[in-house]
Amino acid sequence: MTQAASSHAINDDQFYEAFEFAFPLYEMAKLRWNALFDPSNSNYTGLNAFWHQEKLATAADRWVTTPNIDTLYSVAWLDLSNAPVRVKLPPADGRYLSIALLDMYTNNFALLTYRDFGVAGGEAILVGPNWTGPLPKNETVIQAPFDDVMLFARVLVYDDVDLPKARAIQHALAVVPMGEAQSKDAPARSKDAGEDFVSLIRDALSRNPPKSYEAGIRRLLEQVGLLPSELVDDVAFNASMRRWNELIPDFLARLRGYLATARKSIDHWIYSPRNLGDFGTSYLLRATVARGGLLALPITEAFYVNTERDFRDEELKGSNIYCLRLPESGIPTDAFWSLTLYENMPSGARFLVDNPLNRYALTNRTTKSETGAGVTIWISHERPPAALEANWLPAPAGPFRLVLRAYYPKPALLDGSFRLAPIRKVANFDARSAE
Repeated sequence: MTQAASSHAINDDQFYEAFEFAFPLYEMAKLRWNALFDPSNSNYTGLNAFWHQEKLATAADRWVTTPNIDTLYSVAWLDLSNAPVRVKLPPADGRYLSIALLDMYTNNFALLTYRDFGVAGGEAILVGPNWTGPLPKNETVIQAPFDDVMLFARVLVYDDVDLPKARAIQHALAVVPMGEAQSKDAPARSKDAGEDFVSLIRDALSRNPPKSYEAGIRRLLEQVGLLPSELVDDVAFNASMRRWNELIPDFLARLRGYLATARKSIDHWIYSPRNLGDFGTSYLLRATVARGGLLALPITEAFYVNTERDFRDEELKGSNIYCLRLPESGIPTDAFWSLTLYENMPSGARFLVDNPLNRYALTNRTTKSETGAGVTIWISHERPPAALEANWLPAPAGPFRLVLRAYYPKPALLDGSFRLAPIRKVANFDARSAE
């Protein structure tokens, strides 16, 4: 019996299994489409060239979920199918600078940082998985797992006065193609969620197919119409398309539910899983991170801790007043840390919150400590007394999430010997009034 004859046997759970595998590619494909095929988009740049976000993210920025406000972003989409590309990491005056190299599955397959090259920076040549041509000798060569690569650079900004220096470093980043990139047609887009999903996934998978050890998932992708197959005729494909149109909203809701409940917490803080940013076959984790924290770095580069629950396991809401105590020793990092607040959107995405101070995070550079007593951070929609305002993190009136980022984490974070105190709800702006 041909697959076309038996395609009706594919059930909704199998569609979801395929969705779980493919969803990160969909999120990446949308970003790639905006950058390469939509001149009206603010992120438009074309292949093998950097686009620079020259200001820190604000509540108005919605192009990527859970943005940080510590660094400027620079993004380049590479095509390695026809020739290698040289990537240059410039000097940065000792500040944090990294270039993450990501595949379309959101895995960080390499990082370019000063830990590799030293403070003077350096260069690396990126080649595709099938490149057999000549390469310069005595140079760093990195082979990408696929021909499609996203470069995602982060440049630390100390404060508003420092912005021009950070922008100058951005513009010193460079990608230099060592040949012509192959031009490709833009995949079709649709306002219908299912049709858009299928169109972008089929295009992405044509250049970034599952690996040989994923033969089972490849067969499933063919059966549900996400990969072309001679065994699936037009009738079966059209039936799959109709089912995708029906199922996508439910599948997105499933991801949101998993994101909220599945991972274990300590004092209601959720700590980075070991394989964050390089997921292997953890497809469900990969999909949920793509929904709630797309483009996350590996934990040895940036350690993430987040929560949306207080010490009583109640949902965080800005209509309450909360305090968080940090020890005098601070967060154990070799670079810097920041605590950022995001509003939880119905879609599952998270964005910065508009507020009277235009303040979206507190950091080791901005918080004020109490002599011998560490730091008390206040979180609320209500504005605190002026004496406490320096350590106030403004919240929306409704639900929100907190994300701590620690760049270059020390062993105490990585091995679990350092843990954050729980978030405590208080009756007023007095830590002694904790309920």
